[in-house]
Order: sequence, then C-alpha cells, then structure tokens
Amino acid sequence: MAESATGLREKRRQETTLRISEAARRLTAEHGLHGFTIEQVCEQVGISRRTFFNYFPSKDDAIIGYPEDALDPEAVERFLASAPGPGAAPAPSDLLDALVAMTRQHIRLIRVSPEQAGAFVAAVSREPQLMQRMIRSGGERERKLIALVEAREGLAPGDRRAQLAVLLHEAMMRSCWELFVAPGNTRSMEDLLDEALAVSRALLAS
Repeated sequence: MAESATGLREKRRQETTLRISEAARRLTAEHGLHGFTIEQVCEQVGISRRTFFNYFPSKDDAIIGYPEDALDPEAVERFLASAPGPGAAPAPSDLLDALVAMTRQHIRLIRVSPEQAGAFVAAVSREPQLMQRMIRSGGERERKLIALVEAREGLAPGDRRAQLAVLLHEAMMRSCWELFVAPGNTRSMEDLLDEALAVSRALLAS
C-alpha cells in the first residue's frame, strides 16, 4: 500500500509538472517570454505561486521543463527489463525499438498538437536564451539516455556503441519533429516515429 501511495503521488507530481510546462509554453507561444507572468501560469493551472516554485525555480525552467520529464519512470523500467539475455546476439534494431518505446510514452504524456508545437518552436526561435537552455537540456537528456543504454547492454561507461545508438535515436526524433511542426501537417508524432523506425530498421538490416 505504501508503494502504491508513493506511485500515485509521483504520477500526480508528474501530471502537475506537465500542466505547468504546457501552460508556460502555450503562453510563450502566444505572448513571448516577457509577455506573461508566473501568476498567469498559476491561474491557468489552478495552483498558487508558492506551489509553482515547489516545481520550478523560474519561468524559464517551466517553459523548458526538467530533463527528467522526458523519461517516464515506468517506461525506463521496461527499457531496462527488455535487455537481451546472457549470450544473446547483439541486435541494434531491438535496442533502437526499445529507445523509441520510451520516447513514445513521453509523446503520449505531453499530448501536444502540431499547431501547439509549431507555435512553441516559433516562440523559442525568437528567444535566444530559451534556445540555449534547450540545447543544454537536450545534452543532459542525451547523457541520461547513454547511461541507460550502457546499463541495459552491460557496456562500460564511455563505450562508443551507446553514444552512437542514442545519436541515431535523437536524429530520428529531430527528423520527425521537423515534419510534425511543418505547416499543413496532419500526421501524429507517433505515426511519424513509426515510419522513421521502419526506415532505420531497414537501413540497419542492409
């Protein structure tokens, strides 16, 4: 029961974190970084200013989000549990499938539409300081993914195979994101990701 209560609290915290970030990102897309206040974010989410600071130290942090919010704990557990058994032959495409499965769970959590994503990208493009923060956040996320790949595959820290596997995954994500936010796009991010995964598997097989 204690574990269940802890899991429920964690899910509620994740949900509130996402709602704060969604509101901050939406307001940034509509008004620019300096065109709204923390109080307006709180009003949209239905929380107090004090609660806001329990989740994020600043408005910028709320807009970008923490690196951890890109990885669902349950999805991480499934990723690590999907490791091949002792003596199994290396299967790069299976590792890529497992990485994409974690990403797919995050996509389901953030529930972003092409219109919202495009507006956010436009807003970030106008705010250099946010772009710099996003680059740093992306780097932290890559390092975390590399560590997870090392753990799943039993690789020593710094093994190039883990780094290259994550770089391939991130290249797929960038390609899908560009298509997702393109004007007139009607396809879901998950659909685009499935297509990119199929192409990548074919390339690895050849």
